[in-house]
Amino acid sequence: MSLVQNRKSTLTKRQRREEDWKRNKIKIARLKGKEYVTLKGKIVGPRQTGPPCGCRNRCTEKFDEDEKDRIISDLYNGRPKDEQDAHLQSLIECVQINRRRPRKTDTEARLRISNFHYYMWKGDERIQVCKQAFVSLHGTNAKAVQRLSNLLRLGVQPEDQRGKHSSRKLLPEEDLQKIMDHIKTIRSNRYTLETVNFLEAQSVVSMYKLFIEKYPELKDKVKYDYYLKLDNSYMEELDN
Repeated sequence: MSLVQNRKSTLTKRQRREEDWKRNKIKIARLKGKEYVTLKGKIVGPRQTGPPCGCRNRCTEKFDEDEKDRIISDLYNGRPKDEQDAHLQSLIECVQINRRRPRKTDTEARLRISNFHYYMWKGDERIQVCKQAFVSLHGTNAKAVQRLSNLLRLGVQPEDQRGKHSSRKLLPEEDLQKIMDHIKTIRSNRYTLETVNFLEAQSVVSMYKLFIEKYPELKDKVKYDYYLKLDNSYMEELDN
């Protein structure tokens, strides 16, 4: 090799090998449901079926080990998280509640306006299972399924927001005050008002819908998760 060729080789720009970046290796392993080590050194095990549901229908026992393995491999096959969430959400149905059993008085109960049914594919048959079986068979957790259920109730497709925020901007004080005033307006009378319609409006999903209807300009600023967080904080203060 000549001196000129050697110099060119030395000055050649290094190529970006993003597939070798540790954070990208973690992302790929997570999407495939494989074991990985976080950037902080924590070991996260592979996705696998959880414990039996324990319900009277014994939903998890309706699937043999091969079927359980197939469910995990079909979901965590490397496709983007948005697609994985959309697949899970397609197996959830939001059902309106038409009848209630009088277990508590209207002022004591926090009534729901809808319920959810969960389904699994067993071969070519789509069968209904309990929520715990749905969580266990997919190797996920109840919090993730609840998020997808709430989005379904709102008619919203799941979207992975991880890594998409370039900077975290604080909500202006005046907008934060609008949220808190809206929550207080509905929540402050929960122990005194007795109408079922009012109690149904206290569903956080319904409250969020009403908030966006009142302040449509805040739709992109105030997401459901943020509204829920503020409502939980207010309810904790109210109960203390």
